[in-house]
Amino acid sequence: MIKLMIDGERVNLAADLSLEFYNRNPFFTSEGQHTLDIDISLADPQNARIYKSMHRIDVGSRPENRSAILYYEKGVIISGTEVILEIDSKMVKIQIVAGNSEFNFIAGGDKRLRELDLGSIPSIDEATALASMQGSYPQWDYVCTPVCAKVTFRIRPENVMHSGFGTYNNSTICNEIELAADKAALKYKTGTRLCPQPYLAAIVRKVLQALGYTLKDDYLAANKELSRLVVVHAHDTLYYNSMVENWTVEEFLSQVENLCAVYFVVDNFSKTVSIMNAAKYYKTAEVEHIAYGDVIGDVDKKYDQDPPDNIVYHNVSYKFPSTNLYKFSSIDHELMGKLQTVLCPSGTPPYDWWKASLYYVYKAMIGDDGFYESKTTPQTVKDVFNKNTIYKLLPSLMEESVYEYPFVLAGCTDNFALLKMVNQFGPRIEDNSDDKMELNLVPTEQVWCNRSSNSNAGKGVLIYPLPLAENTDSDEASSTEDTAQGVLDKIYDGEKSETISDTMFLAFYLGIQPEVYGNPAVTPLCVNSRLLQYSTSHLYTDSRFWEHQRLYYINVEGNFDLSINGSKGMYNTYWVNQLDVDFSEVYIIRFRSLQLRDARHIFNICNRKFYCQQLKYGVVNGHLSDVIEGTFYPVR
Repeated sequence: MIKLMIDGERVNLAADLSLEFYNRNPFFTSEGQHTLDIDISLADPQNARIYKSMHRIDVGSRPENRSAILYYEKGVIISGTEVILEIDSKMVKIQIVAGNSEFNFIAGGDKRLRELDLGSIPSIDEATALASMQGSYPQWDYVCTPVCAKVTFRIRPENVMHSGFGTYNNSTICNEIELAADKAALKYKTGTRLCPQPYLAAIVRKVLQALGYTLKDDYLAANKELSRLVVVHAHDTLYYNSMVENWTVEEFLSQVENLCAVYFVVDNFSKTVSIMNAAKYYKTAEVEHIAYGDVIGDVDKKYDQDPPDNIVYHNVSYKFPSTNLYKFSSIDHELMGKLQTVLCPSGTPPYDWWKASLYYVYKAMIGDDGFYESKTTPQTVKDVFNKNTIYKLLPSLMEESVYEYPFVLAGCTDNFALLKMVNQFGPRIEDNSDDKMELNLVPTEQVWCNRSSNSNAGKGVLIYPLPLAENTDSDEASSTEDTAQGVLDKIYDGEKSETISDTMFLAFYLGIQPEVYGNPAVTPLCVNSRLLQYSTSHLYTDSRFWEHQRLYYINVEGNFDLSINGSKGMYNTYWVNQLDVDFSEVYIIRFRSLQLRDARHIFNICNRKFYCQQLKYGVVNGHLSDVIEGTFYPVR
């Protein structure tokens, strides 16, 4: 006989109760476990008391978030949270949500990150901030790595901040460091604002805790690269909920799932959440065996069904802000199709380091070897400016995928030319699919600090890449914080309403690296990719016209690359490794079982293996039916 307990009290169910409940696989859908409507009679005095006479006109309260357990002779069928759907003078309709359904119910709705208590950093001083740069997650929830809070550039294509050159002084850096020969000598510049950058995995853990769940297994924390992702910001705060955009909790967790190819798998009995990767899970998943004699009736096959969005990644793109640096990072797909690609010939430059200055591309433009000492821009280079041409280095020249992307001539004057890499973070396009996924967790823009340093550790020019919290290409500096409103402003214009950004910015913190880019100094690196470009209109006075940019490939082990299509980017590292599922056929199979089955397991039915999308159970005349209906995808 089926029994129901609400907050530990027995609810009297009808003797002839019939209902259905579902156990859905969290790797295929976020719907989790839930029942369909359960009708409860309020004519029963016990039930009326438990539901606090809600049917009466003078009672306005509605019990919320009460525990609900539905069980039978052999054990628990479903244990989760009661959701009251409808009530009248005779009957109340409820659902029970459990597992991922319960989690979605609690996390869903309009609940926002800023409303959650995510904790704070009690205090921070220079010693603590320096220690954070030598640590990583999960030992540290944040890192005080240098971040550009606001910036100006002289011209559009460049991405370098200089000191001592007029408008460049408007740039501001948080956690700014001095030149140092080793880690022990590293210190912050006097007067710099310490601004902790939280690890994405730490924010996820704190959100789950704020929702009442304990994190059990954490794929993000265990992953070499994903554990290094930080949320880049410039807010002056020590509260974690103010370091992130005020997204809904549901939106934030969904974006984490999509970007990192993970799933939040909820155990409603222990109130725990495991962050899991489907491909890794199914390498050791248990197998449920269903004998041929237990299959009931014919197998129903459906064709050409839409696959779950979080299993197959087809058309994926980042939702970038409309800034000039991002416009180079992601080019419109139709525009890319209209551009003429010029393949640059191979060869050996006079000096090996010239490869980073894109010697081969300029050689392809000019057509001879006599240009490399020229300080003025040849007419042959000027002639290709603004043409529909992009330049691609031949594969024979590639070293560890350094040159994966084409270049466009983005700036050209009499004494300098700037090549810019394009489409490094461009979309993945599959013309034969209409499925689309837009990622709002995006790689931060990257700029370069080129500043004089005068510290006890040494003197010189410190050049290193910085993640950008906010960017403007004008000479008017901007800030991530709203400008203060005076009383009169509020009287005339009203108070400014909070704007919620569509994007949150991410970068990999790689730790303190020695002698980066030939500089005799240690550098804390926080980057969106191991492949970086340095572009500036100002170098030393006698510089050659083509030496105003460099390509740098960071020599650290790991796929630290937020590009979508790169050989070591997100698709090839995470998304393509999702389950190899045949979605062309969906099998509906009914079978007998005297025990509840786990939808996350592999099912061996009549000696053929399947992934399970969902299991549907039935209660008939107050008893649990032994017939289960499953929805399955064949394992290739």
